[in-house]
Amino acid sequence: MFYKIKNNIYFCIFLFLISMLIRGLFFLEFLVKDENFFVCTDSAEYQGIALNIFHGNGIKNHNDVLNFRRLPGYPIFLSLCYKIFDIKIKKALWLQIILSLFIPILVFCLSLTFFPLNIFLAKIVSVWATFHIGFLLHSGMIQSDSIFVIFFLLFLILFFSSFNLFFCKEGFLFLSKRRIFCAGIFLGISSLIRPVGHYCMIISLLLFLFSNFDFFQKLKGTIILFSGWFVIVFWWILRNFLLTGFLFFHTLPGIHFLIYSAAYIDMEVNKCSYSDSKRKLIKKWNCEILKKQDKYGRKLTDIESCYLAENISFDYIKKNISIFLKHSFLHMFKTCVWPYSLTLLFWDSGRDSSYYKIMSFFDRVKRFLFPTTSSWKVLFIIYFELLFLLLLNFGFIGFVIVSFFNKEFFCVLSKVFPFMFLFIFVTLAYGIARLRLSIEPFQAILAFKFWVLILKRFFKSEISNEKYIKLK
Repeated sequence: MFYKIKNNIYFCIFLFLISMLIRGLFFLEFLVKDENFFVCTDSAEYQGIALNIFHGNGIKNHNDVLNFRRLPGYPIFLSLCYKIFDIKIKKALWLQIILSLFIPILVFCLSLTFFPLNIFLAKIVSVWATFHIGFLLHSGMIQSDSIFVIFFLLFLILFFSSFNLFFCKEGFLFLSKRRIFCAGIFLGISSLIRPVGHYCMIISLLLFLFSNFDFFQKLKGTIILFSGWFVIVFWWILRNFLLTGFLFFHTLPGIHFLIYSAAYIDMEVNKCSYSDSKRKLIKKWNCEILKKQDKYGRKLTDIESCYLAENISFDYIKKNISIFLKHSFLHMFKTCVWPYSLTLLFWDSGRDSSYYKIMSFFDRVKRFLFPTTSSWKVLFIIYFELLFLLLLNFGFIGFVIVSFFNKEFFCVLSKVFPFMFLFIFVTLAYGIARLRLSIEPFQAILAFKFWVLILKRFFKSEISNEKYIKLK
């Protein structure tokens, strides 16, 4: 697949240079100012762990406590940057931006993986990735998203170019062991950056079982894929087991369910503010931790505290399943359609704390469509993103409809939809635009494929009409 880059080398070089210009200007204009690259608690935790790794103290938090909540991939990347540039955050982010320049080129390759003969489509989608607000925004932040996307795209290109589903027109005659193993390695690296890689492995193994290969090739392929993945993640799982006695990837689910799913339920049931519910649940969680510690006569491990938070959250969910489903679907929908440029509006407002207050969905839409800002740059980006959101969402819906009548389309949709569903589903009651960043290349490829099909049919119809008129 990568030989296609060689055949389109001048286009890829042009894309790389344009990406460098756009990302550099965006970083200087929006992220360097007021140190906007440092966001919420995520950045602080990544920074704290990275500094401990840099100083040789191991994978610990800023307070010198062993880290289990954050995966080690991104802090290791930051610490390597600090080894090169000393502790210069901006220089580390410039390196991250340079690496993110490869994202449009990887999207170009991914498009050709699904539609090998459609170079025009691949070029359109790669240009879209060059100007994508989410990629511009997160390439310059202390967050794991951009680095994750790079390795995840490498996995997707190698994985999807190794097999086809059994009902697709063209099947693969031979199993490429090297390609499958490398796909597993890249998914393993992705799994150490964002806490979704192990779920992606399950989906990948299931998809491979539905490939066109015979039973023994399927078995061999799944073993090779899993082996490549496990070689990378083994040390982290072993480290956690040796330190706690439990097998796990991270301890983020406990606090995630507690302060989002359970807090939204408590807020609605008790008719109080979200912040009050959040404080109440954290206090309850701390009390439960103290009770268990008194019972066991020792301090609880992070994973045991995580399980306690999950138990509290699941009790709320079981008693209020309808409220849980309502908030979950609302936030999953928010993840699907929420614009990235709302972050720019927040910064433009001077980080007004009332900006993120609880308000109705329609009020949020109104604030986006009619923003109160004096910055023409922010306004331009908002409406530019809105146009592309409409193109992508309607185009994707169009592709899904056409796929029921087109076997090639249905084959591609069947391969990518499980991954798309996974990344949206895991958001549950924490809907935010950046959580869809990894799967938007899928959406863009399918959406623009639909629009290219529509344009071809339109112009073909116009040409046919002109010929008919001339004949008359």
